[in-house]
Amino acid sequence: MLDYLRSVCPDVRIVRGDFDDAALAASWSDTALLTLGGLRVGLTHGHACVPWGDPAAVALVARRLGADVLVSGHSHALRAAVSPEGVLHIDPGSATGAAPAFQCGSSGAQAGEPSTPSFVLMDVADGRATVYTYRLVEGASPEAGKSVKVEKLAYVKGVAPAAVGGGGGGAAPGAPAAAAAPPSPAPAPPAAA
Repeated sequence: MLDYLRSVCPDVRIVRGDFDDAALAASWSDTALLTLGGLRVGLTHGHACVPWGDPAAVALVARRLGADVLVSGHSHALRAAVSPEGVLHIDPGSATGAAPAFQCGSSGAQAGEPSTPSFVLMDVADGRATVYTYRLVEGASPEAGKSVKVEKLAYVKGVAPAAVGGGGGGAAPGAPAAAAAPPSPAPAPPAAA
């Protein structure tokens, strides 16, 4: 999988998770802080944010790192929201939906519930982040089948979420505050390994 990711982008950054191969993960840290497009982007797997996925626990990690944006996981529940402190928190959920959701604080999922397949793409430039969340949804009827729902959240460092064009702090757990169509053409999901 790492070789595939490096074929897409040679500058892959990795943080250690709770079930990573010890020999492989020995050189990985628990957190990372990158500067991208004028934003400080923090990375953590999330298993050390207790309770998992809890907004207050995540905010503590973001403050400790000095992050404008914090990307975390472990909860297997999709979340993209701006905290009252103005930090964008992104949890991409589970790309495959294979693992059950863990207890996720206020993210909406409960322990043992199946995860909904989801992932996130983020474009960062000039102190702004545009986040596109993708999640599999059931149709209104069995005949409608499944489809992918795409939502958009705009974040500007130092600007209140409502002033950016659609909330953020008041977003329902697991859903971005501002919804819009993705740029055309929409990026295709990565191939499963």
